[in-house]
Amino acid sequence: MYPSTIVAAVLILLRPAEAAAKGALSKQLWEPLLTFADKMRPVSGRATAKLNSQATRRSNLAVLQSQIAVFVTGKNNNATTAEFGPIMMALGKLMQTTEDTDPILNQEAVAAAAHGEYLRGAAKEFFNIAAGAYQGAANARLTTNNKGQAAGNGINGISGIAGAKDKLAAPTAEPSTDDLDDVTADGFASLKANQGIKDNELSTAASGNSCTLFSSGTSGLLSTTGVSGTLKFTLGYLKRPSAADTGETSDGTKVAPNTAGTTASDLPEYSKAHAAIYKLKSPSSAADISDVTGHAALTEMPELKTAINNLILKKKGEPAAGDTSTINKHIADYYTPRKDDFSKFWQKLKEVTLPVEIRGTQATTLDQVRDLRQLAGALAFYAKKKRQRPANQNSRTSRQK
Repeated sequence: MYPSTIVAAVLILLRPAEAAAKGALSKQLWEPLLTFADKMRPVSGRATAKLNSQATRRSNLAVLQSQIAVFVTGKNNNATTAEFGPIMMALGKLMQTTEDTDPILNQEAVAAAAHGEYLRGAAKEFFNIAAGAYQGAANARLTTNNKGQAAGNGINGISGIAGAKDKLAAPTAEPSTDDLDDVTADGFASLKANQGIKDNELSTAASGNSCTLFSSGTSGLLSTTGVSGTLKFTLGYLKRPSAADTGETSDGTKVAPNTAGTTASDLPEYSKAHAAIYKLKSPSSAADISDVTGHAALTEMPELKTAINNLILKKKGEPAAGDTSTINKHIADYYTPRKDDFSKFWQKLKEVTLPVEIRGTQATTLDQVRDLRQLAGALAFYAKKKRQRPANQNSRTSRQK
């Protein structure tokens, strides 16, 4: 829930204005909140993009593994197995890792979106009330003037702030590539330090007819509710101490717990949100699996080296320990020759086709097929063909006798 003072604020605003002349909040204090709300709007889209990236990576791993399975079965020779078998096993390991980490990554993406909108909701509620309670240019709750200036330039509703409607609008779930530049390692760049709300920095109306929402004086929110401590607006980023001209600092740029001079305990909701949203900035594994298919990346993968050791080098009854030099020789023999243009290595997949029986139209080279159903059918097709070869050979041998 947002601070309960919002409800009390509404009641105060409905009362006739009295003698207290301290009124509107300056642009210097409320503008950072509006900027922040705008900067956080793409968070939901970034969360969607991260989820999509994970799904695409998982799909690409599955397709490549299936293509290799069909290729190895279709070629049906030891050289192909030695070359592509370890890669197929390594991809299986990566797919398992993806399956294991997906629940965590999914939860992180949803948490980032939820925290972002929670903070934006607090900001929008603040502007709905403070900008909406307008009685005149000199009797408003927010002003575009600077601190302590005479009353005037009061803001009449959210529409009275240029661009605010869009900045405070609900986000879409469309994938976003926004870099979230407001989210630094330490906190939120737009939520700069402020000294809180002080009477001597509120606008002043000569007539004495001025907003008392933020004032500590007569008929103000503090005096009417009998609050002797500090009121916290927008989850604590804007504070109104009970003392008239005594400030209370808030700094949203240092909400990360390990940052020097951290304000995490002062702004806990912002700190939790920062921890969640900052994870969206961290690079995730490539959706196009380029981190797997390149020569350098592939040959350095521990999953590949383990697969070479287990599938190719180990003999029955041998211990699990691998032979590094022999593993490296296998890599040099099978993968290094294409190092300078490794795309030619993957072009070998073109040597096997999916027959018309599987495709339903015309035969297609294996590298062009991404339909897992068709790839499964091709695997069964070549496995059956592989079993038929010994039978045909035996039949020919019998006839020759």
